[in-house]
Amino acid sequence: MKRRRSDIVAEGSAPIRILLVEDHEVVRAALRVLLERSDGIDIVDEAGTAAEALAALALRQPDVAVVDLHLPDRSGIELSREIRVRAPRTKVLILTAALEEERLLSAVMGGADGYLYKTTSVEQLIHAIKVVASGKPYLGTETCNSFLGILRARLLFGLSAKAVLSSQELRVMGLVAEGKTNKEIAVMLELSDKTVKNYLSHVYEKLGVTNRAEATAKFCRTVVPGGVLPQGRPSAKGPAQVC
Repeated sequence: MKRRRSDIVAEGSAPIRILLVEDHEVVRAALRVLLERSDGIDIVDEAGTAAEALAALALRQPDVAVVDLHLPDRSGIELSREIRVRAPRTKVLILTAALEEERLLSAVMGGADGYLYKTTSVEQLIHAIKVVASGKPYLGTETCNSFLGILRARLLFGLSAKAVLSSQELRVMGLVAEGKTNKEIAVMLELSDKTVKNYLSHVYEKLGVTNRAEATAKFCRTVVPGGVLPQGRPSAKGPAQVC
């Protein structure tokens, strides 16, 4: 983890103190150079993983954390939630290379203060940083339109898990609801244990839950008629036991 603190302080007001979290060193260096050209912005630290970011957070107490959506150890969304708990005054601006609508919704609901493409202009990035630093949320035009589209879909379909989960996520949750372990699910669906775990992590984000029990309960309420799994589906624990 590299640490950097500028000795230059803009006259009249304190600079916005930035923690830069990006796992690709070249991208992180480019962002640092671009942001440091702007008056009123101070890169106080940088990190390549969520763990490094949390360590820097405790030490530096930045005003804004500019966070990549995809990190090697945790997602930027999970990190934003942790930052909200550990440092409520630190704002989070998530950067992404491609728009992922469900993750946009998870980011907004999970504590991120802004969400922006990496392909945005430097001027818009700096503007977004200043907006979230002032305590206001920020979404670019394209992300805002996508967010509205998600809300419209939710109004039409409600919060049904069936409306928001992919077909593979539905298969995984169907087996979870039957009481299958991750290892059993991996064998049945010919996946690795890690892949099953990743699917469940995405399900938790989409359903707005934090653990297996909550996910199962919501899945049974919104997908399985009457909260009871259909008869005839193989289950070691019985078709309706978990739900």
